[in-house]
Amino acid sequence: MPKKGTRKRPLSPEQKQENKIISGIRITVEHAIAGIKRLGCMTQILRNRRPFIDDIAKRLNFDYII
Repeated sequence: MPKKGTRKRPLSPEQKQENKIISGIRITVEHAIAGIKRLGCMTQILRNRRPFIDDIAKRLNFDYII
């Protein structure tokens, strides 16, 4: 979790740098989850024409993302 500063106790430069690293990781993950939701690839049924191709994402159970 990012650190939070107050008026009486502002963040140190080290804490600000740590928050910047955390926010960079967080935004990457949030964009990935938004892309999955936008494409609907986790909620729609995969309709393959070949019997040997299966839905790997459904098999790995990524339902916790949505």
